[in-house]
Amino acid sequence: MVPATAIGDAQERQQLHANILSGTPTVVFFHEKFGGEIDLGRGADSLSFSFDITLVELVTDGPGIKFGRYGIVEIQTADFHGSYGHATYGLLETLKTEGVDFHAEVARDPTVAGKGIETPNLSNIFKRTFYQMMFKFQIGLHGQSAGCILILPKPVWESWQAHLGRPTLDARPDGTWQLRESDPEVTESEFPPAWIYVIELVDAPDPQPNKIALWKVIATDSKSFSHYALDVAPKMMLSTGGPADRIMQTIEERTSRYWPLVERRGGHDSLF
Repeated sequence: MVPATAIGDAQERQQLHANILSGTPTVVFFHEKFGGEIDLGRGADSLSFSFDITLVELVTDGPGIKFGRYGIVEIQTADFHGSYGHATYGLLETLKTEGVDFHAEVARDPTVAGKGIETPNLSNIFKRTFYQMMFKFQIGLHGQSAGCILILPKPVWESWQAHLGRPTLDARPDGTWQLRESDPEVTESEFPPAWIYVIELVDAPDPQPNKIALWKVIATDSKSFSHYALDVAPKMMLSTGGPADRIMQTIEERTSRYWPLVERRGGHDSLF
């Protein structure tokens, strides 16, 4: 696997050519810093979505080489209230200080990395991601596509549960999981077009960066993703004792602060 910019080097191309002809799986990837992001383009009938990482396999075509299928990788980290500007400024100033061990200094006062950053904006993460992932998951069904992977930290995935109606995941024989619409006519796909990789950090005993581990690998598709977000979750909101039942209670409590005489729950006093 090599970045697209690396194939500009003749020696790299020669090695890649040998690998491809020998049958070694070979993938070239595009990223903002490595050949630029691939996007859908903007037009009257298209949306301007770009992909975090796009991978394309190179395969043999007799003595020549051709493109195989492409895949999409999206990464969604936590979104926080506040601004990264303060933290970035402090880190850059530390980095520019002559004679200072940057890593030791940050370890001594780790608060500099979070200055001006507040609590996670959990609801915003789903709202910003859902619409675009509906399209990107669907691209996994295209004949030239191998699928789309969305990578989420475990806390982000857990914050999504209320937005999806807390679905039950089905175990697959290969150890992965399935998020699919609970419809008897919907069969499990051997090659799902979309995957959600849920990762978590494993605490390291030394000061090295914590390792990233896979917590769950979940197969899904845009239809199922939409079903849980737009059908199941709203229905649960209207269930007895659900969030919708608390709306009038909140209205009554807030109003009583200003007009205590207003009766609650079926009273006949009027506001006017």
